[in-house]
Amino acid sequence: MKIKKLALLLVLPLMLQSCITTMVVKEQRKANDIIQLYGWRNYQIVSYQYMETNTEEDLQKLLESYQNIIDNQKRRVIDYVLITSSSGGARETVPPGIYADYGFLLAKSGNIEKGLEMMRNEIKLYPESSVFVNKIIKIIENR
Repeated sequence: MKIKKLALLLVLPLMLQSCITTMVVKEQRKANDIIQLYGWRNYQIVSYQYMETNTEEDLQKLLESYQNIIDNQKRRVIDYVLITSSSGGARETVPPGIYADYGFLLAKSGNIEKGLEMMRNEIKLYPESSVFVNKIIKIIENR
């Protein structure tokens, strides 16, 4: 029984490590430089604030945050220093769910065409999301 517990304690950290969304660039590693895979910018703060207050002002801030994330990831980051000093991610792509959530909020606030376009961008970038996002698209189109 002790061996099983010890094995679990040794394996568990390795399993949890695979869930972290960061990676170390080995060729250019300096000490313990860590680069995020995706550039989330101020998403956590703004989305939490919107969920708490649910005001029009905070909705606009959240929509701006989504647009900033999308715009920031579209530019090509070449310089390692630029990657570590900016909020851009190493994958240089929009994080999963951003297009879908942005599109849903746009459609909810009346900008249906742009919202649907954003949701379709989510499916192009992350095909595995198509089942869920297509259901949302159908609901919006049938309104």
